Amino acid sequence: HSSLLNYRVGFSALCACVRTDYIYYNTNLLLFQMAFFVQIDNDSGFCKASCCSRCYTKNIKNKLPVTYHFKKGWSGMSEKILKTACWSCHGGCNLQLHVENEKIVKVSPDPDGPLNRGRMCIKGVAALELLYHPDRIRHPMKRVGARGEGKWERISWDEAYDIIIENINRTTEKYGREAIAIAQGTGRHHFQMTQRFANTLGTPNWVEPGWAQCFYPRITVAAMTLGGLHVPDYFSGTYPDVTLVWGHNHEVSGTGSECTFSIRDSEKAGTRFIVVDPRRIPLAERADLWLQLRPGTDAALALGLLNVIINEELYDKAFVEKYCYGFEALKARVQEYPPEKVAEIT
Repeated sequence: HSSLLNYRVGFSALCACVRTDYIYYNTNLLLFQMAFFVQIDNDSGFCKASCCSRCYTKNIKNKLPVTYHFKKGWSGMSEKILKTACWSCHGGCNLQLHVENEKIVKVSPDPDGPLNRGRMCIKGVAALELLYHPDRIRHPMKRVGARGEGKWERISWDEAYDIIIENINRTTEKYGREAIAIAQGTGRHHFQMTQRFANTLGTPNWVEPGWAQCFYPRITVAAMTLGGLHVPDYFSGTYPDVTLVWGHNHEVSGTGSECTFSIRDSEKAGTRFIVVDPRRIPLAERADLWLQLRPGTDAALALGLLNVIINEELYDKAFVEKYCYGFEALKARVQEYPPEKVAEIT
């Protein structure tokens, strides 16, 4: 097993985990590029599964094999298959990486994946093109021409760090640490190393798209209304009678809910759909009801729906009385948005 330690591939490895909150590591690691760590037991070859007790979905209950399949044994191997998770969305679909001579030559869907169940969207198919694209930045680059000329040269990591430190120190001396802003791409609560870096640096100016517009508001609202982030039931095989799809084109992206294939399965099972979207997405054309609202009028539509639900007493009164706070204030608020007014707005 020692020959596998510190083996590096171009994808993150989550075993069969679709919601990793806590990252554990020790000195005996398999290191993967996306900074997710898997602990391997040297005797059994199984993951130590430290994440099982922490998984809030409770979908991971047993220790899982890391699943290295070698055609030529533990040494002298030329081909192997590694199980991993696709990160073209947010790590929901399980994939198999076919590796020959230390290079990934094929990506295929994992038939054991609990969400995709042997299926893969176009982004998964394009994974190799993204991984080995000649324009992919693999090392630090320094601009050598004027801004906009597109002239760059490769530099070492040490030189790149020196430039960063020089810029930080110059900005700090002239304006103070709070003049420094740190931005990153799409974020999750297991990417807090960026926030910690900003905190250690001494600046509150950290930003990423999910903080204001997406994931964190969803977590906050879910905690306030439901007590925690709710996790849909993807696995029981029981499908809803009606599903409201609001501003989500799942056939293009499963980001946030990883429901691309589960919604398709639900549709095949006879679920009726209400689609709220200004765009004529494919599901809108097949939906039982398509509400093509004006962009930016979602809140008015939601208040109008609540107006009808409350005034026509279509809600669970016993549940509201037992579990809900602020219902009377909500009832008063929605009176400002009768269906006729909402129709004009949306």
